[in-house]
Amino acid sequence: RGVDVMTGLVQTLAIGQIPGSSTNDTANAGRVGEIITAVTNNTTATVTITIATPGVVSWTAHGLGLGSAVVFTTTGALPTGLTAGTTYWVIPVDANNFQVATTPANAVSGTSIATSGTQSGVQTGTSNIALTTATAADIAFISLTAGTWDVTAMAGFVPAGTTAVTSLIGWSSTTSATLPTAPNTGGEFRTNLVGGVPGNVTLDYPTGVQRLNLASPTVVYLSERAGFSVSTMVGFGFIRATRIR
Repeated sequence: RGVDVMTGLVQTLAIGQIPGSSTNDTANAGRVGEIITAVTNNTTATVTITIATPGVVSWTAHGLGLGSAVVFTTTGALPTGLTAGTTYWVIPVDANNFQVATTPANAVSGTSIATSGTQSGVQTGTSNIALTTATAADIAFISLTAGTWDVTAMAGFVPAGTTAVTSLIGWSSTTSATLPTAPNTGGEFRTNLVGGVPGNVTLDYPTGVQRLNLASPTVVYLSERAGFSVSTMVGFGFIRATRIR
């Protein structure tokens, strides 16, 4: 029996488990230790956008992947198919290029936006979400296969210089942009800021660990909700899941 156990251990290591190293800390897909991450990273850059099916956004070293959110603005006109200020979801191509989808479901399925017509001016991409006071918004998402996962997230907020902030909430959930009933099994933080906070200060909060037992492929969202007045605020952050079974 001892030989059988050792043989099984060797087989397990050979077919899927990857011991941690300086270059790799995640197991093969479907194995215990697999890690899935998405980030909306609060960065901005001048981009170029092709007129094509699908349209491709070129953004040097963008750092975005499946589940990242991006918004475009322009000094002129965006290609037909894209609207300034609308949230789109990244479909990665490589380190410097990506496509975009209108919904998380479309991003997961690889249904990219086709661009057409003409464009003008300077095109800018921004990876954050403009928040509306007391309104929940999705910030990033991950797509998980069936299994048991531990989900963690970091919710980030940046109020403008004149913004008066009264509350901040961030959470992970399988439901899009819906404030959960507290407590949310660990995947949430809430804070009331008596007297507010200074503007232009980046505020980062961990949401805790949420364990999910999934019977089928599921999208899990990082969402945020803020209470504020006078000016504006954006949200960003990351969400990560580690397979434990």
